[in-house]
Amino acid sequence: MTIGKRRQHLEMVAASLTQAYYTVHTGGSPDYREIFETYKFLLDALVEQDKLPPGHTPLRAGDTLAPFETDETKRSD
Repeated sequence: MTIGKRRQHLEMVAASLTQAYYTVHTGGSPDYREIFETYKFLLDALVEQDKLPPGHTPLRAGDTLAPFETDETKRSD
């Protein structure tokens, strides 16, 4: 696979992950900047992951996108 095709594949994966993330994200309606930043975060992570040997990840434990609402935060007691 050429570098261009691999990059295109990673862009499609990042776009799909971003779409899936915001489909289940319940923290309000994100603006386009937030969606674009999420896409860039995922794409950068995928590109970095692609450069690493198997079993390694560029992400750290503190890396996060945005909080999800938990069952406790949804309650209106």
